[in-house]
Amino acid sequence: MPSAGPGWNVHTIVQFDFRGQIVFQHRCQDKWRFGGNRFVDSLANEELCFQLVRDLASKWSGNLWKNEAPTTMETETIEQLINTRVLYRRVGYDQRVIKFGPNREVIEGAAECERLWHVNHVDGQPVLTLARLDRPTCHLAIFPSQIEPTNSADEAPFEIHEKDVGIHVKNLFGSFLTVFHL
Repeated sequence: MPSAGPGWNVHTIVQFDFRGQIVFQHRCQDKWRFGGNRFVDSLANEELCFQLVRDLASKWSGNLWKNEAPTTMETETIEQLINTRVLYRRVGYDQRVIKFGPNREVIEGAAECERLWHVNHVDGQPVLTLARLDRPTCHLAIFPSQIEPTNSADEAPFEIHEKDVGIHVKNLFGSFLTVFHL
């Protein structure tokens, strides 16, 4: 049996091995972020952890939905959407035409929840993200035109109708959205 039971070290739960050395630590109150972390020199590998956070911050903004270095396939999808007008219909809320601008901004029909757009490929499938300035609103997977909209009450409130050549997108949480070129 370890000589010391689990305990706290400032913001971290620690557990000890049979020699009294920290064997497990869980930083559960001062979660890692790209600045403002509290350094506690009595925690194992604290300097290494700070260095890893600095290294990650130099390579990534911290926003999962922002694609700051698109692949060739993602760039092709992005270029197809730039200056495209689509009908954006939210069931029970509103519908409006939105236009995707070249700087990943919604340049026409923007509202608080749809100011930015981003494209990422997940498992080879393009995903369109509509976002506020600080967080995503919805992630939509683009599918072939055979996808039909659903009207299930438990799904997110999006509805789309095909017109001419359409891009059909499926909300990753289950509801369908179809946008079409106007």
